[in-house]
Amino acid sequence: MAMQGLASLVEQAGARPVVINLAAPGARTTPAYHWRRARRAAAATVALVQERRLRGDPVRVHLGCDGGAGMLYAMALTVAARLAGCSLAFHHHSHANLDRKRLLLAMLVWLGGRRALHVALRPPMADALRRRYGEALQIATLSNAAFVPLPGPMRATDGAAPTRPLTIGMISNLSPAKGLDQFLALARALRASPGVTCALAGPVASARDRMAIQNSVAAGEVTWAGPIDGADKSAFYQQIDLLVFPSRHVHEAEPMVVLEAMAHGVPVLATDRGCIRDLLGDAGVALPQESDFVPAALALIRTILSDAGWLPAHGRKARQRFEHERATALGQAARLLGLPALAPAVTDGRHA
Repeated sequence: MAMQGLASLVEQAGARPVVINLAAPGARTTPAYHWRRARRAAAATVALVQERRLRGDPVRVHLGCDGGAGMLYAMALTVAARLAGCSLAFHHHSHANLDRKRLLLAMLVWLGGRRALHVALRPPMADALRRRYGEALQIATLSNAAFVPLPGPMRATDGAAPTRPLTIGMISNLSPAKGLDQFLALARALRASPGVTCALAGPVASARDRMAIQNSVAAGEVTWAGPIDGADKSAFYQQIDLLVFPSRHVHEAEPMVVLEAMAHGVPVLATDRGCIRDLLGDAGVALPQESDFVPAALALIRTILSDAGWLPAHGRKARQRFEHERATALGQAARLLGLPALAPAVTDGRHA
């Protein structure tokens, strides 16, 4: 989504980006999957050489750096780009490559050369890149906030008023790695609390996880909206009072759902993965990874129920922090792309 968002900003400025998606359908462990990705990488190599010849002017290639075998395809494109005389910008979206030094990323950095630009999501990520892969790296930052539309005005937050239960929600690609099991356990613990409702949204790939959700729905512990997007996603954020995001995903860096919640003035309770603590600031709570999540979440919910001012105050902080993050990120994008200032337009809540 971030790379597509970057292309959209280029189009907004009147330029013509060439976008090639190397992702492929199917299970990543199958030969067919890697055959499809290899074919797409080959097509991308041909396309960038053609663009270089057609334009004559220098071409900058922006490459997303994911984890695992995806690095091998990025390496092939890196070599092709350098042979074609293109400049390179590597966009780092996985924190797993920064928690410790990874051989594949180290090889990619070496292949990219000293002139390559490395784009981190946030300053702590940039610092980690330097520590792990070399103090001499050229590094810029570009937050995902640049790619999250600004919704209309915030709704009034009435907290846990008697006429309206407190609604906690989770939206994600639902899986244990994203904290689905923790959210369902929290919903089970809250079942006896008449002032709290729990809402889920997002797709689920595993039959086992789907069954766990359906059992929780049948028990009256949660509601599940399924996969949602656009106006339906915006409506979900407007429905909830607190986003719960107990992710333990190794690649977690700067989650879009956290930014989207903040854009809607929804405070966030999350696990401290990647850059989440730096992103939230005082607009939510980032629990240490070693925390016992459910008891800690219950304690925060009790605080919210007993303090009518907690939600309005943190909701305002979330929206204000997002507006600042987005304005900063649009400035970062303009400098990175060599474009005029990008206006932070207000949207109706539909998401790219």
